[in-house]
Amino acid sequence: LDGNTYTDHTCMMGNPLYSDEVGKMCYNAAKNWQLDWYGGRGTQSQHKQLIDPFQTLTSTVELVGIGEYDKITANRYVVIKLETGTSTDIFIGFNRAAGPNAQNDEADDEVTITESGNNGEGYSQSYLKAHLVAGETYTY
Repeated sequence: LDGNTYTDHTCMMGNPLYSDEVGKMCYNAAKNWQLDWYGGRGTQSQHKQLIDPFQTLTSTVELVGIGEYDKITANRYVVIKLETGTSTDIFIGFNRAAGPNAQNDEADDEVTITESGNNGEGYSQSYLKAHLVAGETYTY
C-alpha cells in the first residue's frame, strides 16, 4: 500500500516469504491477468473478466480465489480488469488463503486491488492499492 517495490505481500513477486521451507503462495490479480493461465495471456476468458466503466456504469461479479480455482463455475472469475482508458489499469482478485495459496502473507480471504501498467499484457511493476473485507470500499 506504500507504493514501494517488493511490498505487495499478497503476491509471490512481492518477496514476502523469507524461507526455502514455505511457499504455498500465488500471484496477485495483475500478474494473474498477464499470465497465460486461466484462459490466455492478458485476455478476457471464462475465468477473467474485463469491465470498462466507460461502457458499463455498474457491474456485479463473483470472485473465486486462486486457492479454490477448481471450484469455478459459470460467471465466477479469478481476476477482473477495470479498464481505465490508459495503459495503467486496475485488477481485482479474491486472495483466498487455501490450497496453493494457503501460506499467503497478507490480506487473507480479502478482495485485493492492484494497479499495473502495460495494459496488463506484458511485464510491468504492480502495486497493491487496497485490500478490502465485507462492507469496505475503495475509490480510484
